[in-house]
Amino acid sequence: MLPGWLAAMSILLIAQATLAQTVPPGFDVQTVASGFTDPVAIALTGDGRLFVSEKRGMVWVVGDGDGPPTLFVDLSDEVNGQWDRGLLGLALDPDFLSNRHVYLLYTVDPVFGPPDESPFIGTFSRLTRYTGTMASNGSVADPGSRLVLIGATHSEGIPVCEPSHTIGTLRFGLDGTLFVSAGDGAHFDTADAGGLDADCFGPGLFGRDEDIGAFRAQYMDSLAGKILRIDPATGLGLPDNPYWTGNGADNRSRVWANGVRNPFRFSVKPGTRGPGPGTLYIGDVGWFLFEEVNVCNGGENFGWPCVEGLEAAPAYPALNPAHSGCDTIQTPANPGPRTEPLVTWHHSNPAASSPPGFIGAMAVGGVFYEGQCYPQKYRGGYFFADYSSGWIRVLKVDAQDNFVALLEFATNAPGVVDIIADQRTGDLLFVALHADQVRRITFDNAIPGDLDGNCIVGIQDFLALLASWGMCPAPPAECPADLDGDGLVGILDFLALLGNWS
Repeated sequence: MLPGWLAAMSILLIAQATLAQTVPPGFDVQTVASGFTDPVAIALTGDGRLFVSEKRGMVWVVGDGDGPPTLFVDLSDEVNGQWDRGLLGLALDPDFLSNRHVYLLYTVDPVFGPPDESPFIGTFSRLTRYTGTMASNGSVADPGSRLVLIGATHSEGIPVCEPSHTIGTLRFGLDGTLFVSAGDGAHFDTADAGGLDADCFGPGLFGRDEDIGAFRAQYMDSLAGKILRIDPATGLGLPDNPYWTGNGADNRSRVWANGVRNPFRFSVKPGTRGPGPGTLYIGDVGWFLFEEVNVCNGGENFGWPCVEGLEAAPAYPALNPAHSGCDTIQTPANPGPRTEPLVTWHHSNPAASSPPGFIGAMAVGGVFYEGQCYPQKYRGGYFFADYSSGWIRVLKVDAQDNFVALLEFATNAPGVVDIIADQRTGDLLFVALHADQVRRITFDNAIPGDLDGNCIVGIQDFLALLASWGMCPAPPAECPADLDGDGLVGILDFLALLGNWS
């Protein structure tokens, strides 16, 4: 039986899924893929194919033609998809079109094969890389290409001692390194300072040093409650990580930031200042009081479980774990500076949010909009969501990542669990979990000659027009390069395109 609060939340989410999603005038929300079972993460290739991971451990590819999706890989025997566990993280290599590498982050089933074991049995999370076959152009995994980067064995994985706060997102940094988010793997229904999950620790499992519950987020030798940064070829930490020990296999050598509870979704800010992997914007799911958006450049400590939002967390500061307690923050063993969230919102009191005026209970980090089609006030904005409240908002910041404004955008969104940007058009896509769909957010800003739909008329549109040069007997809707609708793509269409050159 579900706890009372969880049952109430389930009723709320079901009711939300029956309401019409609303977006500002001029915007449209289109379904681009459907029919999945609990889709949770998406990624786009440079040629427009859409990868979709299902919580149960299956990955599909949409866009290889008019037929049904192609199965990239089925890891359902290996994945435990109970409660908040599952195949939650998906990323394509920046050079996917040439190397066909796909990265998958998931919770491992304690016993291989069906049925999934109880989510209350301790286990671990794993990061693997598969390479798509050349014959399929990367749309079907080569089983022999499997490479385990983190979690080859239980003790080498990321601790998952409870049904929630497992792993989350995979994103590539601007320098080609790979970021991995991991929750604290602790209890959500009580303050957890260790000693509650005997099946998680012992020979062949995790060491007793990690039996400190949510305080794993403050323990630099645990992978839990962290943002990790690794070499995508080896899974090892990097010499320029803030806690590098000299050995890339050491847990703390992989740590980029700590003190997070459930950093389910995050993204890299495009074109961020300075050299290195870029600035992360992290949505961290809170406990009793607050949700957060955190800004991360490496080495930060975001405070969990000692701090939640801008305040001391309930219960935890008074607890005394075996080590790595609240009194260790900013000591030599745990040196990262305590860093406050950029935006935080209260679960029930809008006046307590910062900025005030909105509430929610399950943060979903989003993505920056880089396109030209959306109205000016949304350009450069960080679109993020709250799963429980069904809203999407837009955070505006300056070049130094200071808060500028927070804009309302969408309501009644049916279970947003991932948001990405289309590299070609700039449009945002999101996973609507309650509808088992992937949806695209567009704005009606059509420009004659904009053949690739990015609201800029440029060289790519000119090349597309040249590729269609000649007779075009199809209707204009099927022959977009026929700008004047005369059934011929020729000089008049070129002049029309040139007249709208951006």
